[in-house]
Amino acid sequence: MAVILFDQAKRRVRRQSKTPQGPGKILSLANLSDQVLLRVTKRQAAREMEYLRYLYQVTGGDPTMLPTLEQMQEIQNGTIEF
Repeated sequence: MAVILFDQAKRRVRRQSKTPQGPGKILSLANLSDQVLLRVTKRQAAREMEYLRYLYQVTGGDPTMLPTLEQMQEIQNGTIEF
């Protein structure tokens, strides 16, 4: 039986790309022009409106149906019990 040695120098290493996947995040709004700042603000407002519309649809307009802050933290941590 022959032993085939694996040359580590020829091995291809799969590394995660350094470019982020998905949409980029703005770290500082100070260097943006007024037009870009307006677009960013409009996008954030649209996302918030979609989220509020979703919450209204799910809860039927009753705010007591929403989870408490503690329950939301448990959901994010994956430790919520039903």
